[in-house]
Amino acid sequence: MKRFAPVCNEESTAGNALTAGEVLQDNELLNSINGRFQMGFFNTTGSNNRYLGIWINDLYRTVVWVANGDHPIISGTGMLYLSPDGTLFLRNSIGQDVWSTGSQFSRGDPQACLMDSGHLVVNDTKTGKVLWQSSYQLSDTLLPHTPLGYMKFLDSMLEIQLSSWNITDVDPFPGQYFRKLDPFRRYELVTFRGSDVIYRTGPWDGNRWNGFPEMTQDLVRFVVSASESGAYYWYEPLDPSVLWRLVLKSNGTTYRYYKNDSGWVEYWKAPDESTPSYAACGPYGIYSDGSCKCCVEDLFHPKNGKDWKNRIFSGGCQRNVPLNDTDQGFVTGQIDEK
Repeated sequence: MKRFAPVCNEESTAGNALTAGEVLQDNELLNSINGRFQMGFFNTTGSNNRYLGIWINDLYRTVVWVANGDHPIISGTGMLYLSPDGTLFLRNSIGQDVWSTGSQFSRGDPQACLMDSGHLVVNDTKTGKVLWQSSYQLSDTLLPHTPLGYMKFLDSMLEIQLSSWNITDVDPFPGQYFRKLDPFRRYELVTFRGSDVIYRTGPWDGNRWNGFPEMTQDLVRFVVSASESGAYYWYEPLDPSVLWRLVLKSNGTTYRYYKNDSGWVEYWKAPDESTPSYAACGPYGIYSDGSCKCCVEDLFHPKNGKDWKNRIFSGGCQRNVPLNDTDQGFVTGQIDEK
C-alpha cells in the first residue's frame, strides 16, 4: 500500500513553517514553497466568523480545508500556536482554545509546515516522525495524491472521508453529506446523507468503478490500494502542472474540477441529472433510459400503478404471482441439495 507520510524538510522556512513556541497571527500567512497554497484566517460571505483554513492561491482564494468549521471564532481575531510537544492550538482573541490537534508528545523539535500538496503537516524534525497532518481530517475537498479510505488500528479504525459544508461557500460547518471508501462495501465510493446511502460508484474493477462507465483515465489516474489492514483511494493528474480538486458540495453532488488560464473547469459530477438517486426505483425496480421499470416485466409489476404514472417510483415492484415457500426449488429454512 502506498505510504502517505509527508514531512517538513530543510527547505522549510519561516514563510511556510512554524517551530515550537511560534504563533501564526490572524493577519499572517503560511505559503507552500511552490506558491500554490496559503494558510491563514478567513471569513465567508456575509459573516464575521473567523476560520483557520488552507486555500488555493488564486483569484478566488479557493478554500480546500477548514480546521474549525464547527467551532468558528465568533468575534475578534484568532491565532495558531505550536506547543513544544507538537500540538497545534487555535485560540480566539481572549486566549480560549477553539480547536487543537490533540497531544502529540514530540520528543524532538516539532515543526508545522504547509506542504506543496496543500496539506498542513506537523512532524518531529529530529526523528522525522509525522505527528499529525490535515489530510487525515479532510473537509469538503480531496486534492491529488490525498488518500480517502480507512485503516485498522488494533480495536479501532481510522476513516478518512469528505464532509460537505453546511451551505456551499457560505457556512463551512460540516453538512449532512459525507463521502468515503466504505469498508462494508468492498472498494467502492459511497455518498451518505446521515446514515442513508444516496450514491454508489459500484465496486472497483482494477481500472474504474463499474457503476461509473463514463469514467476515463485520460487526464487523471485513479488508484485503489488495499491490504489486510485497510484500503485507500486517491488520484493523480497525468500532467502534474495542472491543478485538480474534487469537492463534495452541500447538496450531496461531487464535482471534479481542473484549473486552466480561464479559471476552474468542471470535468464531471456525480450524480448528474441523468443519474437516479440511490434505490430510486425501489425493490425489483431498475433504472433505464431516464426512467424506472420492473426488473422482469413478465414477472413483476409496479406495486402502486398510480404512483408510477406520476413518476414516484420508490415503492418499487412486486411479483405478479406471489411465491409460495416451496417455489423455486427451496423450502424456507432448508437447503435444496439436488
